[in-house]
Amino acid sequence: MKKVIFPLIILVLLIVAGIGGAGRFGYGPLAHLLYKPPAVEAPTGPKLKTIVLGEFIVPLVSNHAIAQQIGMNLEMDVTPESFDQSQNLLPVLLHEIHMNMLDFLPQHADVHMPANRQALHDHLLVLARDVIGQDAVLDVRVKAFYNH
Repeated sequence: MKKVIFPLIILVLLIVAGIGGAGRFGYGPLAHLLYKPPAVEAPTGPKLKTIVLGEFIVPLVSNHAIAQQIGMNLEMDVTPESFDQSQNLLPVLLHEIHMNMLDFLPQHADVHMPANRQALHDHLLVLARDVIGQDAVLDVRVKAFYNH
């Protein structure tokens, strides 16, 4: 008796699993219960590529001595079409950032004020667009702004 009932139970389970599996993928009699069509993806914004500019430590000199050091981590978003051009001009941009920050940061050295962070962001965005191109640079992100 066991030799007949056990194979029948296995056969019924395989049939049920086959119907359920087919229904899960949109086929068979249970498809309307089990199948969920894939969600339509929302349209995304403009495609962009991110370039990590790295960490900058800028010394603030006062009375011929380093009074304080300001650190910041920067990233830049560029269009995919201008990514290669941006990579080629990256050494020029990094040099411009270093040179401009020596003049800019002494007036904006308080890292806890949101206005200073916004002024830094705006200044870096103008600087990057001047070096790489107005339409090429979408944004410059200041990931961290701190006293070192």
